[in-house]
Amino acid sequence: MEINPYSPLIIVFEREIHNNGEYVLSGMSTELTVEGMACDGCESNVEEAIADVAGVKSVDADHENGTVVVEGDPSIDALVGAVDDAGYEATV
Repeated sequence: MEINPYSPLIIVFEREIHNNGEYVLSGMSTELTVEGMACDGCESNVEEAIADVAGVKSVDADHENGTVVVEGDPSIDALVGAVDDAGYEATV
């Protein structure tokens, strides 16, 4: 297989590495189910805990659905551990 170095994807990839030193493919997300989130404050607690995990680009918790969507390339074990450490129970 031959790779065209002028492909738009390759150019964007190289630009992101040059500008940021890292690159996360768009659309890389993980959804966790979280038990125990009952209010907006719980959402904030979970979001703050997950935001500190290496590789996380963004996090959005929803207590009504009991879910958290994480963008980036973090370790699943680290995500679950962060949520558990915050006092909630997470599963993938």
